[in-house]
Amino acid sequence: MHIEVLLFAAFREKIGQKSLSLDVAEGKRVREVALELEQTYNCSLEGALCAVNEVYVDPDTTLQQGDTLAFFPAVSGGSAELDTNHFFVTEEVLNLQDYFALCAADAYGAQASFVGTVRSPNKGQIVASIDYQGYEAMMLKQMGVIAEILRSQFDLGVVVIAHRLGLLKPQEASVAIVISSPHRPDALKACAESIELIKERLPVWKLERITEDASEDSGEVIKEHWVEGKSSVSKTL
Repeated sequence: MHIEVLLFAAFREKIGQKSLSLDVAEGKRVREVALELEQTYNCSLEGALCAVNEVYVDPDTTLQQGDTLAFFPAVSGGSAELDTNHFFVTEEVLNLQDYFALCAADAYGAQASFVGTVRSPNKGQIVASIDYQGYEAMMLKQMGVIAEILRSQFDLGVVVIAHRLGLLKPQEASVAIVISSPHRPDALKACAESIELIKERLPVWKLERITEDASEDSGEVIKEHWVEGKSSVSKTL
């Protein structure tokens, strides 16, 4: 049977390709495909999270004809719209005023927001920039899951989640959340909870670039590394 394999962040670097088309035996499990890739490309996929058709799965999941299988590290924490949810994954600057406008309605007396920006220094090192990479289709799907979780816990109006990808410098916003509700407590609590869910569920990875001189706009990058992440949404290889 035929499957497509997508690779992200550090695992893309290890394999040297971002996607592969594979013919595998019927009944093949995710773990077995990973082992074949490790043997073929002389690398390790240990610790990889796995997704099939943009849904987190365990490594022992059996694959079907035409599946899209993705391997990526634990997440380090176009557009889609459904009812009162608005989700954005973009390389453009995040516009908080636009998101507030989406949340505005007579029935909602409260709007809570959060903006996450690139910070420097980080762990005592000067950050020149961070390259945010993500599995975009799955990011949008997981934003929908996050909204459902929030709505199951709180009385909410509109939920807006936006994440920027690409190369960002200190002070530039990478994530923005705006949530409206009839009353203040639900909006505030949902906004705080959404940040934790985003860090846990969104397949986003950060390649951090370190410099020695923060005063220079284009300071020389002396090293770069993938920011280590963690996730409890699925087992890893």
